[in-house]
Amino acid sequence: MASKPTSSRAKAKPAPAAPEVVAEAAPEAKTATLNLRVLLERVGGKTAVKKKDLREVVEVALAELGAALVKGEQVNLPGLGHLKVARTEDNGKMVLKLRQADPSAVKEKPAKGENDAKEALAAANEAD
Repeated sequence: MASKPTSSRAKAKPAPAAPEVVAEAAPEAKTATLNLRVLLERVGGKTAVKKKDLREVVEVALAELGAALVKGEQVNLPGLGHLKVARTEDNGKMVLKLRQADPSAVKEKPAKGENDAKEALAAANEAD
């Protein structure tokens, strides 16, 4: 018996296997970082201080905070909280503890040019 030659079209191709999803990876959340540039932009937007002067003041203030922590001093500043060195490691790293009052109680100062007038807590026609 002679066999007929089979063409490649005549052969049934197996269907491609569907990829198996093991687990969907959660999208990596970017952690926001407050660096000097961002800090200067934020502070500059809320004050009338010139950029050059502002940079100098902020850099000196940050250097003083760093020096105080290196000396082991505790830092207690409104808006930041109570900061102290919990421990230092041999490689020069510091572990800090920050204790804040109720973070929702921290008030943001309005940007320059915004109305500083206090708003009423309730409308005059609201009943108790």
